[in-house]
Parts: sequence; structure tokens; C-alpha cells
Amino acid sequence: MSNLARIATELTAAEVAAGIGWYPLALRQARRMAREHGTTEHRAAGVIAALSPRCRWSENLRRADRALATGVARGLFAHKAQAIIDGTRPLDVLSGPKVRAFYRNITGNLHAITLDVWAVTAWLGYKASEAEVKRRLERKGGYETVAEAYRVAAHEFGLAPAEFQAAVWVHVRGGGE
Repeated sequence: MSNLARIATELTAAEVAAGIGWYPLALRQARRMAREHGTTEHRAAGVIAALSPRCRWSENLRRADRALATGVARGLFAHKAQAIIDGTRPLDVLSGPKVRAFYRNITGNLHAITLDVWAVTAWLGYKASEAEVKRRLERKGGYETVAEAYRVAAHEFGLAPAEFQAAVWVHVRGGGE
């Protein structure tokens, strides 16, 4: 049994519900920001995704909201968020499979898989360092290998891949953000 299949058997109903609702909630946040700041939901989602690496969700939303409100992005990866604010299409700016998948998930694509340290840790079956996760994902075909394992497990569990990934994330993080 794979680690993801084992985790699937451990998921609580609340974790599954949280996984199913996670990306729709993120899209609602992007839509709210778009309405409040006179932009598009794709631009808001792009700013959220651009500012997401190494950032807790609540802080990510706060930073994205502030950047869209002021028109000035600050902090880590601010140059990408700023380019999106200034009108560059998000997928023309966002780089790396994780951030690009996160943008796609936020905008409703539930087939893309956002793989962060927590997702790879679940796949491995043990707590991996950020450096180890980075090495594994950067190997030729590494990201796609892990993403495909999530797709297979999601199919077996009856969820969209991103819903399953989010449920696993909630489970591994212990419900934390």
C-alpha cells in the first residue's frame, strides 16, 4: 500500500470536506479581492499564487490583498506579483510547477497538483526537509511522478486530484494552516 493510499484510509470526514472546499474557498477569496480592488479574479489569483511560496495561507492572503489594494507588491517574489498587478498574464510570470499548479487550482482546475513540502512528505511517508523535497522534485520527472501518485490515489478515493491533495495537506498538517 502506498503512503497516499494509507493516508486516504486515515482521512476523517472533516478532512475530506476541508479538502473538497479548500480551492473553492481560495477562489472566493480571489473573487473578493478582484471585486474590492477593481481587477480580475485571474489577476487576484495570480498575485496570491506569486506571493505564496514559504508563506502561511493567512499571511499570503493579507499580502495579496495589500498588494492589490495599493498596487505595490512587497516581500518575497514581489517582482512576479508586481508584474501581474501591472497587467502581465499570470502564467506568463509564474514559474515553477508548484506555483503554476497553485494558480490553476485557485482558478478552478482541480486536475493540477500543488506539491509543497507537506504534500511530498505525505507521499514519502516521513517528514522530509525542504532541501530533500526540492531535490526530489527537481529530479528529471520528479514533480510529475509525485503528481501522478496523487492523481492515482485521488481516483481510487473518488476525489478530484486537487481535492485529495488538499485533504491530505489538512491531514498531514493536523488541520493547521
